[in-house]
Amino acid sequence: MRNRNPATICLLLFMMCIATAHAQRPAAPAIPEDARRYYVQANTRVHDAQSPDDYQQAAALYQQALAIAPHFGNAWYNLSKVQEKLEQYDDAIASLKQFLAVSPNDPEARAAQDHEYELEALKGKAESPEAIWAKFLQSLEGGIWWGGGFHDNGTGANNGRFFILIQNGQLIHKTLRWADGAAIPDPSQMIEEGRVEVTGRQFTYTFEAHHVDNCSPTTVAIADGGERITESGVCRGRQWTETFERKR
Repeated sequence: MRNRNPATICLLLFMMCIATAHAQRPAAPAIPEDARRYYVQANTRVHDAQSPDDYQQAAALYQQALAIAPHFGNAWYNLSKVQEKLEQYDDAIASLKQFLAVSPNDPEARAAQDHEYELEALKGKAESPEAIWAKFLQSLEGGIWWGGGFHDNGTGANNGRFFILIQNGQLIHKTLRWADGAAIPDPSQMIEEGRVEVTGRQFTYTFEAHHVDNCSPTTVAIADGGERITESGVCRGRQWTETFERKR
């Protein structure tokens, strides 16, 4: 009988141990059909999604699948993608962590971990005052707020009314003047770019009124809910405030 090299024998024993360990490793639990049904339906919703509501419905279906099979890694992964679409960054990060916990050896695990770091950066950006302001204006898109009358050239003659509308994510001033009994809208005037602050549930936006001489920057305040807009400032040494009530 041929003598074997001791190193060769050790290598063979090591390989046998590895093979035995793989054979004894428990297989991942099967995914129940009910969970797969919800998962496939959620994927279909995502594929055909045209609105945030469609993504909300897809998220609900993924969550139903996961309630049945919490070890369903693909469902956790896809749920995180939907939550990211909805800008629910905390939830998306939590779902990715669940994916990594139940599927640590998945081929997408490295990319998923890296994407978790990207989501943390997106979350920080979304929580900036400018991002919150833009999202708030988007929620008020198409709204119209009417203000009081104004006086022309200090004569005391009430020549019309101001109103504000929100269009394409911008605050826009318009003036309505009366001439021979007819209402004539002036050209629209977009409020200049300025600085936004968020204090609790109150939004304030300050911009330079370049088109008005001897006037301070104008501050626009909008309470959460958007029922009222208040503008204030100092013009020619006098403090002024104008309140706009929402009409649409």
